[in-house]
Amino acid sequence: MRTIRARLTAWYSLLLLVTVVALGAGVYVTMARALEDETLSSVRSLADQAVRLGSAVSEGEHQGPGIDLEDPSLARTLVAGGMFLEVYDARGRLMSQAPPLRGTSLAAPQNSTGAEVATTRYLPGIGPVLAYSRPITSNGRLLGTVVAGRSLAEMHVALARLRVVLAAGSLLGVAAALVGGWLLSGAVLHPVDRITRTARSISAGVLDQRLRLQGPDDELHRLADAFDEMLDRLQQAFDRERQFTADAAHELRTPLTVLQGEIEVALRRPRSDEEYRSILHTLQEAVGRLSRMVADLLILARAEAGAEILRRQEVAVAPLLRLVAESVQPRATAQQVTLTVHASKDLALTVDQDRIFQALANIVDNAIAHTNAGGEVELGADTEGDGIRIWVADNGEGIPPEHLPHIFQRFYRADAHRSRDSGGSGLGLAITKWVVEAHGGRITVQSQPGQRTEFTLHLPR
Repeated sequence: MRTIRARLTAWYSLLLLVTVVALGAGVYVTMARALEDETLSSVRSLADQAVRLGSAVSEGEHQGPGIDLEDPSLARTLVAGGMFLEVYDARGRLMSQAPPLRGTSLAAPQNSTGAEVATTRYLPGIGPVLAYSRPITSNGRLLGTVVAGRSLAEMHVALARLRVVLAAGSLLGVAAALVGGWLLSGAVLHPVDRITRTARSISAGVLDQRLRLQGPDDELHRLADAFDEMLDRLQQAFDRERQFTADAAHELRTPLTVLQGEIEVALRRPRSDEEYRSILHTLQEAVGRLSRMVADLLILARAEAGAEILRRQEVAVAPLLRLVAESVQPRATAQQVTLTVHASKDLALTVDQDRIFQALANIVDNAIAHTNAGGEVELGADTEGDGIRIWVADNGEGIPPEHLPHIFQRFYRADAHRSRDSGGSGLGLAITKWVVEAHGGRITVQSQPGQRTEFTLHLPR
């Protein structure tokens, strides 16, 4: 099973292996060159010393190089350092050698006749040797050649040991990377496992699981926080839906109960035409209430699904407010409430006229319903920055402070009994809030119980 943890460990180990191999190769090449340079420098130094000695002897005796390599102490010194020294005359004949090489020599035919050459030769019983030849001259005349050499066996042994150390270090490094990468990736991905387990344990009915991840504010911590926030939103949505279902069932039960009761009463015995008309009138009111509630529910459902389309057009505000006032005037007259309109003629909005009319009618109707006889409801508009402010104010009973945060919720009623008796569905303010926000505006409310309540729609032009 190819897991993210396994892939991360593999990539981490591979990257470390490549890095270690590259670093080891660089160290090895650098060390090899350093040893080669040190070996070449030592044989050059030995050859230079021999050349200076041979030149001095030749100048004094006016003959070929007279370097004496038979000195036992010199031989011991050369052997201890793994060094070799040979002297050739101008014709390339071997004159002396220290220590003796038993029938072989350091110099090939091409580098024993005065040329300055560095080469590697393999000598039987000794192994690879770096040989460096240097001419001996006096007054521009070639006297002979000095060939200095040094065994490369120690260098090769050192490089072999270095290869072993680098290989062992690379293997140990990769092994540590595998173990450390596995443990580290496990620790890093642990929040992801928690998210997976939490997601699998969640069902539609149980949304109280949370990660609440502790630790540094990194990407995984932010992912866990976003997951918790998503669960909060889901839980709130499910709670709203459960409450909505319960409220809708409760609201629908009342008119259905009225319908059922009236029908049962009508069927118990024959009745007069007047009694049947009274029963049918009651049934008509119940059906009308059901129709309004279903229509409001359909609007909210389409709005939440994004299927409700606004048909915007330029609308004069003053005629719109007067139209709203005319639609609710019969109720205001019946309740002996004065309804006044204040709006400038030059105000205009680009809105869906039907939806704005519906939103304002809902608010004005609520204001009239909660204003006592002799009270007043005002409907007005004026400019507000780059937009327009439309307000509905009344001097009725007001809204208690504890109810203000909830009045735009579906089916919420500050006075459930009175609102239900008035025929309201409990969805008017929820629809109003959606209409205003769909137009890019916002709605606010201020209320002083028993004195004044004012709803304000802030709409962009």
